[in-house]
Amino acid sequence: MSMGVLILQAGDIRRMPSNSRMLLHPTSTRISGDIGRAEFHIEEARALYTMYTEIISERVRNAGKEMTPEDVSNLMQANAGVGTHLTSEQALEFGLIDEIV
Repeated sequence: MSMGVLILQAGDIRRMPSNSRMLLHPTSTRISGDIGRAEFHIEEARALYTMYTEIISERVRNAGKEMTPEDVSNLMQANAGVGTHLTSEQALEFGLIDEIV
């Protein structure tokens, strides 16, 4: 339900079963090692987060709806950082899928 959202956006035709849910949530990472490694992982996590919000907001805008990367970030941070679950109907409305199967 999580990284699958981003992977799904790479598809030419994006389908989602009617009885499934999609989760938009913040990226996460495990950091260990020295300060240099930790800083590298933090930078990469931030870059991935930015890329994720830009891709999702672009897909939604392509569907004719207004959504900025900041709006996506708000959905990802909602519910005390758990994120936002979307039904297949909501995902279709947002333009994150092309059809419900």
